[in-house]
Amino acid sequence: MNFFNFPIKRPITIYMGMLMVILLGYISLTSMPLDLMPDISFPNLVVVVRYEGAGPEEVEERVGKVLEAVIKTTSDIKTVKVTTQEGICFVACEFNWGIDLDSASADIREKIAMVRDVLPEDIDEPIVLRIDFNDMPVMFMHIDDPSGTRTLADLADIANDQISPQLERLKGVASAAVLGGATREIQVRADRDKMRKYQVSYSDIINSIRYNSLDLTTGSYDVGGKRYRVRGLSQYTSTADIEDVIVGNGMSSAQRQGQAFAALNPFPDLLAGRGAITPIRVRDVADVFDTFKEKQGLVRIVKHGQRPSEGIGMAVMKETDGNMVTVANTVIEHLEEIKKTLPAGVEVGVSFNLSEIITDSIGALKTSAYEGGVLAAIIIFVFLWRVRASLIILTSLPLSLLACFAVMYFVDYTLNIMTLGALVVTVGKLVDDSVVVLDNMVRHIQMGETPAEAAEKGFREVGVAVTAATVVAVIIFLPLAFVEGLSAQMFGAFAGTIFFALMASLVVSFTVIPMLGSRWLKPEVERKKKDGRERRRVMDTLAGFYGRLLGWSIDNWGKILLLTVAILALTVAQTALMVVRGDYEFIPRLVGGMYRASIKLPPGTLLAETDHLMKQITDESLKVAPDFKSMFMAVGQTNDVGNMAFTGEDQGMNQAEFNIFFPKFSEGRKTTDAQLRKLWDGFARQNPSVQFNFMAAGSMDFSNEKPIIIKVFGDDFEIMRKISDDIAARVRKINGTRDVTTSLEEGVPELTYTFDRDKLMAYGIPTALALTELRAALGGTLATLYREGGKEYDITVRLPEAQRTRFEDIGNVMLTSPMGFTFPLRDVVKFKFGEGPAKIKRENSKRMVTVESNKVDEVALGTIIKDIQAALKGYPMPEGYSYEFGGEYEDTMDTFADLGMMFIAAIILVYLVLASLYESLIHPITIMAAIPLAFTGAISGLFIAGSAFGVTAFIGMIMLVGIVATNSIVLLDFILEFHRTGMDRRTAIIEAGKTRLRPILMTALTTLFGVIPIALGTAEGMELQQPLGIVVVGGLISSTALTLIIIPVFYGLLEDFAEDMKKLFSRIGRKKSAPPAPAAPPSA
Repeated sequence: MNFFNFPIKRPITIYMGMLMVILLGYISLTSMPLDLMPDISFPNLVVVVRYEGAGPEEVEERVGKVLEAVIKTTSDIKTVKVTTQEGICFVACEFNWGIDLDSASADIREKIAMVRDVLPEDIDEPIVLRIDFNDMPVMFMHIDDPSGTRTLADLADIANDQISPQLERLKGVASAAVLGGATREIQVRADRDKMRKYQVSYSDIINSIRYNSLDLTTGSYDVGGKRYRVRGLSQYTSTADIEDVIVGNGMSSAQRQGQAFAALNPFPDLLAGRGAITPIRVRDVADVFDTFKEKQGLVRIVKHGQRPSEGIGMAVMKETDGNMVTVANTVIEHLEEIKKTLPAGVEVGVSFNLSEIITDSIGALKTSAYEGGVLAAIIIFVFLWRVRASLIILTSLPLSLLACFAVMYFVDYTLNIMTLGALVVTVGKLVDDSVVVLDNMVRHIQMGETPAEAAEKGFREVGVAVTAATVVAVIIFLPLAFVEGLSAQMFGAFAGTIFFALMASLVVSFTVIPMLGSRWLKPEVERKKKDGRERRRVMDTLAGFYGRLLGWSIDNWGKILLLTVAILALTVAQTALMVVRGDYEFIPRLVGGMYRASIKLPPGTLLAETDHLMKQITDESLKVAPDFKSMFMAVGQTNDVGNMAFTGEDQGMNQAEFNIFFPKFSEGRKTTDAQLRKLWDGFARQNPSVQFNFMAAGSMDFSNEKPIIIKVFGDDFEIMRKISDDIAARVRKINGTRDVTTSLEEGVPELTYTFDRDKLMAYGIPTALALTELRAALGGTLATLYREGGKEYDITVRLPEAQRTRFEDIGNVMLTSPMGFTFPLRDVVKFKFGEGPAKIKRENSKRMVTVESNKVDEVALGTIIKDIQAALKGYPMPEGYSYEFGGEYEDTMDTFADLGMMFIAAIILVYLVLASLYESLIHPITIMAAIPLAFTGAISGLFIAGSAFGVTAFIGMIMLVGIVATNSIVLLDFILEFHRTGMDRRTAIIEAGKTRLRPILMTALTTLFGVIPIALGTAEGMELQQPLGIVVVGGLISSTALTLIIIPVFYGLLEDFAEDMKKLFSRIGRKKSAPPAPAAPPSA
């Protein structure tokens, strides 16, 4: 017994192995979780620092620059981006790929600790967050009361106290953040006139409230054999307690009158000022209200068939290692139980479930896999016209897939659009090895051998060729293991899945196929026509025609070479045209019926104005898109730290986010993308001062940025504003751009004041104290916390709204001197109206302004970038100022560079493997000559489909290197075999071509028809894989058609060339080794 007859001699062993694979594969398949994408870990950290009351420039100077200077010294850091807004600073830290983010996070915290004393004392503690693509909301939920008996504050309490805790106890749920509603607050509204009357400052009120509310354990004492804990209790239990707090001491009217009389007395009163005094309480200078914080944001919800309503939203987040689909299903399963615990009339439901996009995309891939499998089965049966032989080959398909699932489970892969996409692409390829092995077995049976003999000989003859073809198909992905970056993160699981599946198919073709063939196939029965002559089958006729064509091609090799050159020239011309036109992109946007729009009104716009516009947008959307499922809007500030870290900005009251969700077109959706785009273009025309950013919320969005970004670097904001405005104006004229904005948007209306320090010091007030007083008066200051029922609420001191709405009110803010008198702010400051930046950006220690733009789907990213580059050519950039492209263009170029290196490495590896297998330096060149022929069809396919060349198309090109080499290997292997048996080269080429025509066509067509459903991309959710399918289909068509003719001719020419070289070197060698001729005798 040897390797080739082992499966034939040990059928029980093979059957047991099959059962084991089926069992493990099924368990693995049912246990693997569904997910949208592989685990993509971006090497990014974000530091968030709140600095309440400070403007963008102050935050930049006192926080941003300090953190930037120390963080950029961290090892392995690539880019440091600082964004400062009013009251907040974001520091985005991008590291080199492959770094340990836990260690990097610890380093960042250490760096921040080093400069903590330099940072302002009143900032919040810096938060270091890890930005993970998978840390997105699993779903958005809504909570409302249709009866209207409960306020938003009541609903927010129910959400926080009852719903959120129950959700967070579910397996896989990390948090359930409540959005919208009202937050309870104890407001101490200090009256300006009363404070002046009693000469009480804001600091007096704040400090008195703060230091009179304290529960403290002061020690213990022992008595009677027991130890008693001693506690002081002074927490506020009602607003009346706050009103009773003494904030100062003053004189009664009688005392004040007595003091006036005493002033007339020429003799001093030794007891003056030592008599009884009247305490000044909070109620004397302020009103205390148990109310809600000033609303700075809200959530608006629209359910299908209902009118819009303000409500409470909830974003459900999964744990880092949780599965999105599993978590979503868990929440939905327990939702009915949660509803039973809520007060009567309160409703909770799901506004949007992101896992639906995943299940829809996975479902589309599964459908494509089924379709591809059925088409491959039809092709096999048509070519073999044998039921048993077809069934044997088709057995390899489920066995290979199940074996692949088992390995995927043990290496912690999930079923996502990348791993399933890899399986769909390889469905037809999985039967290739089995086709080659079984076809050779059938050939031997037709030669009169028994099935057992045919199984062993057929397997033995093609074993090397099948191994070479499979190794070549999988080794092209080996360089991916040495590539870092987004391409490795995205396509690592894709390549791994293909490797597991193809290696499984190789093992099946070497074990199961020979065993089943030896037992299921029957000896050949002669099929004769009625007249007794042998029936000529279709394949025999086709093989005969191919043999004649092959003979003509060998005899007219010059014409074939000219044809090859012409085809390659066409490929080069098409490629050059794509480069010139810029027909390239990053990744197609995956659309799942979800659309998102961000709306930004001029800075300084109040929440009411923003909400008014959102109501108009909602009403118009309901008219244009009545078939929506739900709408979810976040208007104004959300205070969601995770979302702020992801987007890199804090949404202000002048901003809103609009989300609309649709069913699939197959479920009755009528509204098209064009209708939605027209609607939002109309909003932009009607509101020229408003910035709109509407896009399909593809789940492949790795950031909240627009795809086209131009970064302008410099120092002076005014110069940078002019440059960015000029660039934006040129970009708006480019075909394919829309929603063009700059980060130096309209300035925030600003009232600045400059203190007269001499006057302040003369009055005994330092500038810092004056600023503190002014902040308390206008913005409010947290005095302490009010505790009730286990909860804590802010106690805030601030002027009442009626005393801080006009410009005059600011000048009338009273400051109290320690010398015993009060004076208005206007006496010691100079006011000036102007504008300040809404947001300041920095990158790698340089100030930066960005010009950003969306793109229409019909125009490729590369085309737009090329046109922008042409439009900006020759722009007079001032000295010290520069610009560069970022966004998707930067990602595309980086990924193309990685894949380009991977492509070159794959070509080299394929050559090395083939040279080792065939022990020849010439034969690998013959086999690889088919690769350029495949590129002809691939590029032509993209042209015909109107698809841009992107990352997935590039992966398709790399796959073609391995796929198209298979046919050449199978053909060349038999040419060499026939040539070794004594046939002359021409006859060997023709006979090998006729013999291998059927398996070549079968393997090519099964792979082709397996990928066709992806290339057509008719199902929703196939946008990402479609370019890959187009490239593979086009490459297979051209390579198969041309390989059958060109490769045999090329083989003959290379062999002739090799022989000529051998003869040449042989002659040179003989000349060098020949003895020198004897010298001629001297002449007489």
